[in-house]
Amino acid sequence: VNLTFLALFDNFVSFFRDEVFSNINTADLAGKNVRDLLKSYFEENPIVEPDPGGTGYNFMPEGIANLQNVLANVSFGDSLVASAPILLLAASVVIIMGVLGEAFFKKTGIPDILFLMVLGIIIGPVLGIIQPEAVLQIVPYFAAVALIIIMFDGGLNLHIGKVLKTAHFAIVLVIVGFA
Repeated sequence: VNLTFLALFDNFVSFFRDEVFSNINTADLAGKNVRDLLKSYFEENPIVEPDPGGTGYNFMPEGIANLQNVLANVSFGDSLVASAPILLLAASVVIIMGVLGEAFFKKTGIPDILFLMVLGIIIGPVLGIIQPEAVLQIVPYFAAVALIIIMFDGGLNLHIGKVLKTAHFAIVLVIVGFA
C-alpha cells in the first residue's frame, strides 16, 4: 500500500510540476517557476519588520494576513478555475497528512480523524488556503465517493450469521422506537 501511495504521489508531483505550472502564463511576473514567483512577490511586498520601539510584530493577525496575501497571489487571481492547482496541492497535503495521522494513531492511540479535523480547520478558516466556493462545487462528488467507500467497507465487514442471530433484538428496538 505504501509503495502504491508513493508511486501515486510521485506521479502527482511530476504532473503538478510539469503540467500545471508550465502552462501558467507568467510573462508579466518576474519568475518562471513558483520559487521565483514567491521571491519576486516578497521583493515587491516585503514582510513588515517589527518596530524596536513599538509593540512588535503581532504574528497572529499580521502573519496570517501576509500568508493569505501570498496564497492569493500564488493562486493567480480570484477565479475558481485558477485556484485549482492550489486546491489540488491542498488535497494532496490532506492525503499525506492523513497517512501520517494514521501512523501517529498507531503509535499513540489518538484517532486520525481528530488530526484531519484540526488540519481542515487550519487550512480552511484559519489560513484561508481553501476557498469555500471552490470546495462547495466539488463537495457532492467527494460525498458520493465517501458514501460509496463507507457502504462498501460496511458490506465487507458484514457477517450474515451475526445479523441473523441478532435480528430479533433489532426488530424489538425498532418496534419500541416507533411506539
